[in-house]
Amino acid sequence: MKGLINRVSILPGKDAAIVSLSISKKIYIVNLSTMYKQKKFISLPDVIGGIHATTDKILAGSTLRLYLLNHNGQILSTFEATNATKLSAIRYVRLFENDTILYSDSKAVYSYSSDQQNQCLYQCTDKLASGIEDIETDEEGNVYILLPGTSEVIILSSDGPKQTFLREKDGLSHPKAICFNKTHNTFLVVNNFGLQLLIFKNN
Repeated sequence: MKGLINRVSILPGKDAAIVSLSISKKIYIVNLSTMYKQKKFISLPDVIGGIHATTDKILAGSTLRLYLLNHNGQILSTFEATNATKLSAIRYVRLFENDTILYSDSKAVYSYSSDQQNQCLYQCTDKLASGIEDIETDEEGNVYILLPGTSEVIILSSDGPKQTFLREKDGLSHPKAICFNKTHNTFLVVNNFGLQLLIFKNN
């Protein structure tokens, strides 16, 4: 693979992961046992940003649209992004088993479903919030948004208003990524410009 690695997602049930590069229209498949790129890759019409895999599908985001594919690379559906998102690439995507889609650029988070298409869940309005660095979800369907500019993680719950989940007093300083560990019900946060890994219990 030539180019900077952009995003990676595990292929559930397989000893493999998919990888997108910063300026590539391809999704590469990597064997996790050997750490070698397999000969097979998926080609798409646009440069790919965010990617995410479920047991039988792959979601890929570009500047203009989202692609829903099967694991063989066949395009099942194409979804147009909102006008706001077209200003910058779709960097983060999540696909749920019911085919509900969560996606984000650096300034807003959207959901897409068959009965309620592009819905804006959150938009950065604070100038201090330099942009959305990462998004994550838990098993309850809550959405966690990582904002490095204000060193905080905010939570959007399905049954309540936006709340702050983690902040500077919890030890956050220029966080870069967040990941939910279902096994231990904890969050891993890459902190301090990538120099530190913190673990937080999901209360």
